[in-house]
Amino acid sequence: MLHLFAIIWPFLYKMFNYQNPWITTKQGLYNDYKIKKNAISAFHSITSICLSILCIWFTENTLYKEYLYYFSSTYFIWDSYLIIIQDLREELFLYHHIVALYILHNIYKSPINYILNYMFLTGELSNLTYYPVYHYMKSFDFKHYQLGSNYLQYRLKLCRHIQIVWYILFRYFVFGYFALKFSCKIENRFLLYNLYIIYLLGICWGVNTIKSVYLDYYCKNYSIR
Repeated sequence: MLHLFAIIWPFLYKMFNYQNPWITTKQGLYNDYKIKKNAISAFHSITSICLSILCIWFTENTLYKEYLYYFSSTYFIWDSYLIIIQDLREELFLYHHIVALYILHNIYKSPINYILNYMFLTGELSNLTYYPVYHYMKSFDFKHYQLGSNYLQYRLKLCRHIQIVWYILFRYFVFGYFALKFSCKIENRFLLYNLYIIYLLGICWGVNTIKSVYLDYYCKNYSIR
């Protein structure tokens, strides 16, 4: 079954990059590869969320757990492969992917898979608002829009504020709640410590996101990235 899921990612990668640019603005043309890669990541996240919820709803059905394991594992392996061969210098993403693969392995094999599945689901949910924000920021050159005077600018501003609230809710509070409540049930200390590291990295990412929004919208010398 693994090889069936493994072909999804190179197929989407080749199919999307074979197509003409999706966004024909100057910014969109320049970031065409990133926009399409973001779409693949969004597809993975949404599908993983659905599979993870099905695992929770139908605990006796191991098929959904297998699908989640193979679907997400092959994505993280494929994305890690792209990071390495393209020399993207994204070590933290590589670390995140390795830990995610370890979590998925334990979801598939461990007797506490339901706990790890909740944490995996929370992590994926926290990322949902990232994809539209990234899409907007890579599609248009907002530096040439006056702040607040353009509909696209307003929509981006709204999305970025929603992203902060959504991310903090799921990554700070819900993920943190599961990490603390179930820490005594996770006997694998190596897994637990890496979950804590992922949690701390998530906090740092959230702080940087808040700082970015503050500088862009609430400082006099704002600069839309």
